[in-house]
Amino acid sequence: LGICTLHAVYATLGSFHWLNTGLLWCVDGFVFITGYFGCRFDWRKVVRLELTALWCGIIIATGWWLFARSGICSAAWLQRVGFSDIPNWGFCGYAYAVRGALNAWFLTAYVLMLCLVPLVNLALDAALDGGRQGLKVVVPILAAVFGWGLAMELPVLHRWIPRAAGLGSFTALTLLSCYICGRLFRHYETRIRIKTPTLFVALVLLLVIDTLGYGWLGHYTSPFAVLTAAVVFMLFQRVHVGPRAARFILMLSPSMFAVYLLSGFRARFDMMAWIVDQIKVGPRPVACVISGVAVFIVCCIVDIPRRVFARCIRNVV
Repeated sequence: LGICTLHAVYATLGSFHWLNTGLLWCVDGFVFITGYFGCRFDWRKVVRLELTALWCGIIIATGWWLFARSGICSAAWLQRVGFSDIPNWGFCGYAYAVRGALNAWFLTAYVLMLCLVPLVNLALDAALDGGRQGLKVVVPILAAVFGWGLAMELPVLHRWIPRAAGLGSFTALTLLSCYICGRLFRHYETRIRIKTPTLFVALVLLLVIDTLGYGWLGHYTSPFAVLTAAVVFMLFQRVHVGPRAARFILMLSPSMFAVYLLSGFRARFDMMAWIVDQIKVGPRPVACVISGVAVFIVCCIVDIPRRVFARCIRNVV
C-alpha cells in the first residue's frame, strides 16, 4: 500500500516531494521482509516471477489500450504522455508495449538477488556461526555498501564518488544488502529489547530525516531508509490481529509482488497521474494517498485470475 502511494506521489508531485522521499523506505521494507523470512533459490520461483511480470505487462498494455479507446482522456493528454498512437495499435505495437511494461528495474534486480541468495545465505550462516568475529566481516561490508550508496546521492559528495554499475540505487546489490539486514535482524531479534514508545520516537525521527533529506538521506541506498523499514517492521510485529485479519493478510500476500509491478510500470505512472488529477478532495498529497489505496485494491483484484490459473496449473502438474 505504501509503495502504491509512493508511485502515485512520484507520478504526480515528482521524486523530490516530501511525501515521496518519506515513503522510499517501503522498497527497502519489501526486501527486508524477504530477508527476515528467508528464501531459497528455486528456478520454478524465478519462472513464476517472470510469468507474473508477463501477466502484469499484458494487463498494463491492455488497460492502456482500453483507456485510450474509451475517450475518457483527451487526445492532447495522450500526446503529452507519449501514447497518442494507442488506439491504432496492431499486434506488433501491442507486443512492443508489453515488452516496455516489463522494463522494470525492480524485477531485474529482484530476480538477480534471488540467484545470488544461495551464496549469500551460505556466507552469512558461516559468518553468524563465528559470533562476533563473523560480524566483523558482515557489518563493514554493509557499511561500505550503504555508505557508498548514500554518498552517491548527496549533492556535494556525488561528484567525488566514482560511479559503479553494481553500487547505488536500482541494483541487486542494494536489495541484497536489505536482504542481509533482514536476516541479521531475524538472528538477533531476541536480543533486541526496545520499548514501543522508544520505537515510535525513533520512527518519527527517521521519517523526519527521510522526508527532509530531499531525496538524498531517505533514498533506497541510505542507511536511514533500511533503519526506517526495520523500525516499522518491529512495530507491526507488536500489533496483535485476530484470526480473521490474519487470514485476510495471508490471502493478500501472494499478490504483493504483482501489485508492486502493476503500480510501478512507467505507463501506470501516467495513468496514476491522471487518476490523481480527477480526485478533487483536499490537497494533492491527500489525493495521492487516495489514489494509492484505490490502485492497491484494483491491482489485487486484477491479480485474481493469475492466481486462480497458477493454482490450476500447480494442481495439474
